[in-house]
Order: sequence, then structure tokens, then C-alpha cells
Amino acid sequence: MEILINELSLCGQYATADIFISTALKPLLSLLQQYDSNRDLLFKKYDLWAAKVTPTVSLRDLFKGSYSRTNDEIRRAKSQLASLIDNPYWEDNRKHNHPDIYKFNSNDIFNSSIAESCERDRIIMSFKCDLFDHNTFEVYKNSNSIIIHHYNLFVLPLNKWCVAMHY
Repeated sequence: MEILINELSLCGQYATADIFISTALKPLLSLLQQYDSNRDLLFKKYDLWAAKVTPTVSLRDLFKGSYSRTNDEIRRAKSQLASLIDNPYWEDNRKHNHPDIYKFNSNDIFNSSIAESCERDRIIMSFKCDLFDHNTFEVYKNSNSIIIHHYNLFVLPLNKWCVAMHY
């Protein structure tokens, strides 16, 4: 199963890095403990690290900056977070291309993990974000509807979700 991390679900919505760690990092670590690299591939976009966790702090700042050396939760989680740092990146084997047009909520989402998921297993994983609070959502590729299955870190453990999705 190919799961793509939805970089669009990080848009600086957390008030502080500590809130992100307590409400988003812990569920992510729980997911990564269930992750089976022999069965699943967790793809991400190259610039996932630039995504803003707070209005001023990026993932890179949290996991590679001074914050990662002073926060016990992040230090303990470094080995688990390797799957977010290392390959695979979907851009190394891009499946969606021009001239196709991908839209979500009337916005052009070309060159995003959501658009890429339309050409793979149609599964994404999101951080808590108002735009992505449903189990499925609709993307339009050249005016044709595609249903994307959505794994929200705050809804259901991955193994139960995979069973529900028949994987």
C-alpha cells in the first residue's frame, strides 16, 4: 500500500511547537510504530520539511534544529522519525504530469501529494487540519471525480484503517 503524507495539511495551524508535539507528533509516532515497511510505502514530498507547523516554525526547525536537541519527545523519537526523513519521495517516480489538471475545493493542487495520490493507491495521511477532516474527499482530475481515502492521524489506528480499507 502506498500512503502519501499530505503536506498541505501543515499550514502553520498549531499555536506553538509544544502543541504540535502533544497533539500531532504523538499520534504520528503511534502510526509509525504500526508501519510495516515490508507491506507499506510512506511517500512524502521533498519540501515536506519546509511545511509550517506554527506560523514561524517548520518541520525542519523542529526535527533538525536546536529544538530537537532540547525536547525530550523529539529526541526519543528520532529513530522512528527516520521514515519521514529518508526515501521514498514520490517525486523520484512521479505519476501525475502535465497537461492533467488536479483540483480540490476549486484550488489547483498539481504538484502536491494529493494529486500524486490520484495516480497511486489514492490514500493520504494528514495532520489535523479543517480542510481534511473527512474519511474521504473528492479530487477532480480533468473534471473527472476521484475519491481519495484519507487517513487522519486523529481518527483511527493504521492497522484498523487498513482492515477497513481491505488491505
